[in-house]
Amino acid sequence: MTLYTERPLFSRRTAAEYRQTIKGRLRHMRKLCNLSQAQAAKAAGVARSTWQAWESPARDALPDAAQLAAVADAARIEPAAALDWLIGGAERKQL
Repeated sequence: MTLYTERPLFSRRTAAEYRQTIKGRLRHMRKLCNLSQAQAAKAAGVARSTWQAWESPARDALPDAAQLAAVADAARIEPAAALDWLIGGAERKQL
């Protein structure tokens, strides 16, 4: 019986790779929920320009956990599951 898996304990992704994963998934989640950037920004309590910066691959801005949870809640997605999925957890998980 093997207690260890083939998957490494820690991912070998760089911070930039995590940032791009979060930005891409944030946009994907917004579109799945049929929210415009303005609607998503309102749910998160930020300006539309801030939301645009979060989705833009050229910018380093990212939302904090409370803002992400507010958007997930507005989209009727369990906030904990949405946060896990956004940071790259459970690659096969469906929202």
